[in-house]
Amino acid sequence: VSSTIYYVTQLETRRPRPDAHLVHVLRHTTQGSYPSGHAVFFTWLAILVPLALRPVWRGWWLLAAGLALVLVVAVVGRLVVGEHWPSDVLGGLLLGLGWSLLALGVRRLSEPVLG
Repeated sequence: VSSTIYYVTQLETRRPRPDAHLVHVLRHTTQGSYPSGHAVFFTWLAILVPLALRPVWRGWWLLAAGLALVLVVAVVGRLVVGEHWPSDVLGGLLLGLGWSLLALGVRRLSEPVLG
């Protein structure tokens, strides 16, 4: 579902990536830039994986801290290499957060119906 939302959003916006004249671009791809797929992926990874491991592993918070650091490095890296605008990264973070909240809410929403 998240991938579908990502691709539909990217197709609808068709926003170009930052121009090489504005930033030093290491490698330029031709796809649109909004939202940042890396930000989507690392956001839900940093939220859902530690929460899934929480019941079975005491050190889950170490993983959460490490993945939060990876998330920061990934999204800042997308800006530094000139692959995304700041709003692309913000859009990716919001989509990843929304997907995570939906995934966490499914059980709560379906439990009364499915019993």
